[in-house]
Amino acid sequence: GYSPSLTTSQGLTFIASDQPLYASQKILAFQNPDLQRSIFSILGPLHIEQVLLHIHGNLIRDTGLDKVMDVSFLTVESPGTATVSAAFITRARYLLQIIAVVLHSMIMDSYRDSEINFNEWLKERCNENDNFFYWNMILNLQLTILLFVRSVRERKLELFRAVLASTCKYFFAMDHHNYARWVPVHLADLLVLKEQKPDIYAELSEFFTVSKSMRPNSSMGLDQAHEQYNDIIKSMSGGLLFLNENKKDDLLKWSVALPELARVLEEEEEVLPQNELRHHEDRPSFQKTFLQNCHRLKAKLNSVLNPFATEKKKLCLVNSGEEMGNAEAVGLSVRSLEDIGDNQFREYLEERIVNRGTPISAVLHKNSLTIPSTVGTERDKERRAETAADLKLVRELQLAGDGRETAIIDALEFEPNNTPAVFCKDGAPYEGSKSSLLPTMKKLGDVGAVNLQSSVVVVDLSHVVHYMSSSSKGKSLSHLFEKMSAELLRIAQTSRANTLFVVTDRYDAANPMKQRKDAGTQLHVTANMTVPTDIQANFMRNRHNKEEFYKLLVPYLFNKLQNGPLHRVAITFNEKTLGMDCNHFEADYRIVIFVQEALRLGHSSVTVATGDTDVVAILVGHCCELVRMCP
Repeated sequence: GYSPSLTTSQGLTFIASDQPLYASQKILAFQNPDLQRSIFSILGPLHIEQVLLHIHGNLIRDTGLDKVMDVSFLTVESPGTATVSAAFITRARYLLQIIAVVLHSMIMDSYRDSEINFNEWLKERCNENDNFFYWNMILNLQLTILLFVRSVRERKLELFRAVLASTCKYFFAMDHHNYARWVPVHLADLLVLKEQKPDIYAELSEFFTVSKSMRPNSSMGLDQAHEQYNDIIKSMSGGLLFLNENKKDDLLKWSVALPELARVLEEEEEVLPQNELRHHEDRPSFQKTFLQNCHRLKAKLNSVLNPFATEKKKLCLVNSGEEMGNAEAVGLSVRSLEDIGDNQFREYLEERIVNRGTPISAVLHKNSLTIPSTVGTERDKERRAETAADLKLVRELQLAGDGRETAIIDALEFEPNNTPAVFCKDGAPYEGSKSSLLPTMKKLGDVGAVNLQSSVVVVDLSHVVHYMSSSSKGKSLSHLFEKMSAELLRIAQTSRANTLFVVTDRYDAANPMKQRKDAGTQLHVTANMTVPTDIQANFMRNRHNKEEFYKLLVPYLFNKLQNGPLHRVAITFNEKTLGMDCNHFEADYRIVIFVQEALRLGHSSVTVATGDTDVVAILVGHCCELVRMCP
C-alpha cells in the first residue's frame, strides 16, 4: 500500500500508515539503521481511533444498550449496530458522543442528592455496585477516545502522546495484540525524537496532521487525508485500475503525480469563497438534532434502568433490567480489566523497550476476559452442544432401527409433540392467538342478543388500569385513581347493577406465581408521583411497583365506591379482601369465586368485565357448575 508522507526542512520524511504497514516499516528500519535517519514512521491516528471504537463496541455489545438505541428513534440509521460494529467511523464517533453525554448526565442526576464529595461518592458507588462501576468505566473510555480525537483535531502532539499512552491498557486487556505490540514502539519513538531532536519534534507538532480548510478544529491525520484523496480518485472514471496493469513505471508515475494532484485540489479550495469559517458541527441545526438524540436516549434508558441509580448489585441488561447472564463472573472480570491492561503494558515497556531482554515479536498471551459479549458466545456454545446431543441420539435410534421391520419414523409417531393434538389440524398447529377463540365461542354459543343488564358486575381491575393509564400519562396517580373510580361506577351503572366486585392479582411475596425476576425499574411510588410514560412496558413489570401501586389504589377505590350509590362493594387486596373473604392468588380464579358468591347470594345474572381471554376460557370451563348454582 501507499503511505502519505511529509518531508521536513531538515530532510526527514514523516510517513503515516496503518498498523500492518507501520510494522513493516519499523522492521525495515530495525534492519537498516541508516533508514531511521531519513524516515520517521507515524502510526495513523484514523486507524488507532477505529480500533478504539471497536474496543468500545465490544464492551457494550450484549449489554442491551444497542437494543435501547435501536428503539430510541435516533436520527441515525441502525444506531445500535453502528455503535457496536464501528464500521463507519464518523457515525460511530457521533453515537459515542451521544452515549457519553447521556451517561454523564445520568451520573450527575444520581449524585445531585448526595451530600459528600463527588470523588468520594464515585469511589464508594463503584465499590458497592457492579452496574455503576461498569458504566463508569465505559464513560471513562468514551472520554479517552474523545480526548484522542480532540488531540488530532486541534493538532496537539503532547496531548496526542498522553492520551495514546492511556489507551494502551485497553489494547492489552482486550487482546488487540497488533496495536498492543506497536503503539508502545510508536510512543518510544516520539519520546526519543523529542529528547534527541527537539527541533524536528517541533516540526512534527505542526505537521503530524493536516487541515483541508481554514475552519478551526478540523485537522485530521495524514492517513485520513490519504483515505479521502483515494476516495476522490476512485470516484473518477477508471479510478486506480491502471495500477493493476503491471507496468514498471506506473507506480513511480503515480507516486510523483499524487502530491501534485493534492496541490491542485488545495489551490482549488483556496480559490473558492470562504463564506463560512465555522466548523460544520458548530451550527444550530446540528446541535438541536444532537440534543434531541441525547434526550431520547436518556428518556429510554431512564424508563428501564439507570445503571448509576439502581440498587441492584450485579450487572443488569439496560434494555430490560434483568440480571445479565453469568453476571458475577462478568463483574469480577471487568473490575480487573484496567489493572490487567496497565500491568501488561508496564511489563511490555520494561522487558521489550527499556531493557530489550525480550524481542518485540515475542508472543503476547490472550487474556480472554469475561465480558457481556463473551457471555452470549457461551450461551451459543451451550445451545450447539444441546443440538449435537440431540443429533447423536437420533443417530443412535437410526442404528437401533436398522434391519428391523419398524422404521424409525414409525417409532417416533406417538412421541409427544411441541403442540398438543387438540390444537392441531391435519398435523399442523392452528394459527392465531388466544383471542381467536372468542369468535368461535360466540358461534358455538349462538345466544343472540346479549342482555348486559345484571344485578352484579365483576370487574378485572388490571384491565381497567391498562386502558385508563394510557390516557393519564403526565398526570398524577391520584388523578388516575379518581378517573378509575368514576370508570368503575360507570361500568356498574351501565349494567344497572347495585353490587360491584373488583378483582386483582395478589402481588405480595406469598404469591408463588409472582416469584419472577423484576424486569422493570423499581421506583418510590406515591400518590403525587406522575404516571410513568412507560407504565405498562416498564413500571408494571416490577413486582414492588405493582404491590405499592395497588396498596394505594385499592383502599382509595373501596372508600370512594362504598360511599357512593352502590349497595355493596368488595375489592381484593393481597391476602385480604375488602368487603369479602377470598384467599386465592390469581385474579383469573378470583373472578370465578366472586361469580359463585354472587349466585349464592341469590343474584340470577352476573356481568364480568375483563380483557383477558384466559378468564373467558375459565368461565366456560365452569359453565355447567355455574348454571346449576343459578337460582
